[in-house]
Amino acid sequence: MSKSKFILGTMLTVALAFSQAAVGAPKAAKDRSASADKAEAAAPLDKEAQQKLKEHMKMRNHVKAMKYPATKDELVTAFKGFKDVKADDRKWFEETLPSKTFSSAEDVMKSLGWEVSPDEGTTAATTSEKRGK
Repeated sequence: MSKSKFILGTMLTVALAFSQAAVGAPKAAKDRSASADKAEAAAPLDKEAQQKLKEHMKMRNHVKAMKYPATKDELVTAFKGFKDVKADDRKWFEETLPSKTFSSAEDVMKSLGWEVSPDEGTTAATTSEKRGK
């Protein structure tokens, strides 16, 4: 009887040890992944990436400065006049933007597949202010 209790106790101990390793492994992997993401985000950009980011931010700022509601044609016409935006980027904008009327800069950014932070975009209040209403 004591032999069976010893075997049972040993099996439970081994099972507990393996279960703790299995439960802890995903958390450890998640922690390593989060650390890698932070390191990647904190890593300085090379000159090419910096230039791409600068060009992207120019486009975002132009989108935010537009008056809304605006149609695709109105936005594309305005973008063609922005000589500080590269011709390839203006062409991409025209080809990527869907044909519709946009209610805000956030609407345009989402349609282009850009991430939009909560403080970005144009709200109805700021649209009215831009129009002078």
